[in-house]
Amino acid sequence: MLASPPALADDFFDAVLALSASALLVYRPVRDAAGELVDFALTHCNPAARQLLHLAPAATPPFRAHVAAYAPHNGFDQLRDAFEAGRASGSLVLRYPVDGRAALFQTDVRRAGEALVVGLTPADTDTPPVPAYSSLVTGPLRSPAEESHFLYEVLAHAPVAVASLEGPDHVFTYLNPGYAKLLAGRPVLGLPVREALPDLNNQAFPGLLDQVYRTGEPYVGHEMLVQYDRTNTGRIEDTYFNFLYQATRDPAGRITGVILFAYDVTDTVTTRLQVQRLNGALQRTNQELEARVQARTQQVWQQTQRLERLVQEAPAAIALLQGPELTFELLNARYQALFPDRELLGRPVLEALPELRATPLADVLLGVYRTGQTYLGTEAPIPFAGADGQVQTRYFDFIYQPRFDADGGIDGLVLFGFEVSERVQRRLQTEALQAELLAAAERRVQERQDLIHLFEQAPAAVCLLRELDHRIDYFNATFARLFPGESLRGRLVGEAYPDAFGADVLDRLDRVYQTGNTYTGVEVPLPAAPHPDRPGLARYFNYTYQAYREQGRIVGVAVFLYDVTEQVLSRQQVQELHEELAAVNEELAATNEELLVSNEELLNSNTRLSRTNADLDTFVYTASHDLKAPITNIEGLLQVLREEATAGSWSDTAGHVLTLMQDAVERFRTTLGQLSEISRLQADAEAAAPVDVAAVVAGVELDLAPLQAVARAEVQVDVAACPTLRVPAKTLRSVVYNLLSNALKYRSAERVLVVQIRCWCEAGQAWLAVSDNGLGIDLTRQTELFGLFRRYHTHVEGSGVGLYMVRRMVEHAGGRIDVRSQLGEGSTFTVRFPLAG
Repeated sequence: MLASPPALADDFFDAVLALSASALLVYRPVRDAAGELVDFALTHCNPAARQLLHLAPAATPPFRAHVAAYAPHNGFDQLRDAFEAGRASGSLVLRYPVDGRAALFQTDVRRAGEALVVGLTPADTDTPPVPAYSSLVTGPLRSPAEESHFLYEVLAHAPVAVASLEGPDHVFTYLNPGYAKLLAGRPVLGLPVREALPDLNNQAFPGLLDQVYRTGEPYVGHEMLVQYDRTNTGRIEDTYFNFLYQATRDPAGRITGVILFAYDVTDTVTTRLQVQRLNGALQRTNQELEARVQARTQQVWQQTQRLERLVQEAPAAIALLQGPELTFELLNARYQALFPDRELLGRPVLEALPELRATPLADVLLGVYRTGQTYLGTEAPIPFAGADGQVQTRYFDFIYQPRFDADGGIDGLVLFGFEVSERVQRRLQTEALQAELLAAAERRVQERQDLIHLFEQAPAAVCLLRELDHRIDYFNATFARLFPGESLRGRLVGEAYPDAFGADVLDRLDRVYQTGNTYTGVEVPLPAAPHPDRPGLARYFNYTYQAYREQGRIVGVAVFLYDVTEQVLSRQQVQELHEELAAVNEELAATNEELLVSNEELLNSNTRLSRTNADLDTFVYTASHDLKAPITNIEGLLQVLREEATAGSWSDTAGHVLTLMQDAVERFRTTLGQLSEISRLQADAEAAAPVDVAAVVAGVELDLAPLQAVARAEVQVDVAACPTLRVPAKTLRSVVYNLLSNALKYRSAERVLVVQIRCWCEAGQAWLAVSDNGLGIDLTRQTELFGLFRRYHTHVEGSGVGLYMVRRMVEHAGGRIDVRSQLGEGSTFTVRFPLAG
């Protein structure tokens, strides 16, 4: 139980209220003749509350008179219910006037005896915050002796710690709940400070109490460190306080004790100290990162030089294409040699090589850039336009590979190409010859000698096998060179060449003989036929097993072998180069990833700065232009006042000048507020949850009901075709509010104002249109319509900021805004949002 309050001086309560960090208002009930509670009279208002509400020092307005002009039903019923129920009403949102406008405040309302205590916290971002410590001094609104008990009731509910000490030994005679909470239940009443709180004996506080008791001078401490057992568990902790020690006196003026007022600011101090430590650590980290970035930059440069050398020395034609236009960024000498009469670097590929537009390769290039899937081309025909305009078709094996940036996005392509025109021509010639030879063999048996002659001239190795057991009937000289040895005609091919014609090959020959279906193999290594110039190196062949007939009956299988070793080895070299380049790219990617991890804080900061710097030029120009006029105006008015003062008189002109100066300051403050609103557009990032369009429009209509009534406007709403939108609710409300309020303000006096608000879905987008039959806009100046501080009608109050903010919010939501208007007929603003949000 707390002790009864001692007889304290009234200036103690003034000190408590003056030093309180919270904005506090104390009301007494006002009742009519029937005893009904009809209002609350303001009896105490501390400096923090006066500064927050901009109240004059002597102003004590009743509650309803104070707020009625801004919100007729602004919380009076809740305050009355809380008072009559004798309990705290919890948190309420009330509107109080601040500089001619209604500001929102979060309140904590409690009854204290026959008084109602209201604590205010700003809920409106434009309302100045309450300072952490106020040094303002104000006299009591009234201090009758009979209110002593009432003021102690206020202290019992105050958010600060208060205690009363008596005598030179500073004996505890009173402490409020806030002070008792600081002691965690430690019994101190009736004990001297040095005995009740031995933790403080080696600190400055007992000496300060002695000094205040001896001199009568109050002592104010700011963020002082107190080391004591705050949890009553025997553990000493560091705590920081703002506090006041003030002497109390008896009626004769003699000092009788000391009053303590304390406010815990530990969180504020420790947070500031942590920030200071973090700043030091961040500075050291930045220095380390800078050194690492320089080292990594040198390493990346060396790797880039190595990569460029590999590209230039590669046996393949290589080119690097940059960006969505696929512009030639780098190409080696082999690639440039394909187009000796053209300048390729710095030009988009389809502009430098227009003959590709009519081929599938144009779509393939764009498809690789779009999907990130590597494309392999084999013997692809590519048209080449010569200097004489003649188009020649050449054949290439090639690879189109996407190139990725450090963030994993595609920023270009890498092209590897190897010309195989000669191989393709030989193969086409051989295939044509093969078809001709087989056709001739099937037509007439008597042409066998001619057929054999053709086989001998063919560049392919040819072997004819007869009947089901595949007995060797014929082979040409090329075949004999592949498999040198004695004549094997008449023998089974599996016995004559067991290494080349094993069981799996014989199975394929059986199927061709039985079904008549041709079998083809591509680039198959054949160890049984070693390379004549490079022993131990495998040779590669394309081969065909094809049934041949006599008099319509299958009599055997023709074996055709085409040596493609050189082409395979060349492609393997290209592939090895590709793998080496891929390894280099992987190493570079790992290096970039390490740099990204090391510089994550810097990159995040740069990203945020790049989002907010987009409008800095506009802000600087606007600030210099729109703030210059009020300042110049104030300067001229001050000159007039100086002349008045020099003349030694104070005329009506001086009073008028003061009024003009106040108006200029208001315009100055308004412009600063508008710039602040615009800057906050960059930071808004509201989640795009479904929003009820009809509910948003209805809410805006309620807010604009007074203006709509003055305009006598008819507002028609049709949003059934698109009832919800995935747009941030704040964005949608601001768009509707600005467009509807503009329609109401810029109405024509010649006709009844009709405003239509419609919403529908079309072409994958949500359309929101606001139409009116008002004054209209001259669209020849449309380029300035959505600019900052641009206005077209000056006879109506406005700042030229609304449409600029609407455009910015719509673009932030991924949409766009358009306008159609005719002077004297009206305007239609159309906003389009993506349906996906």
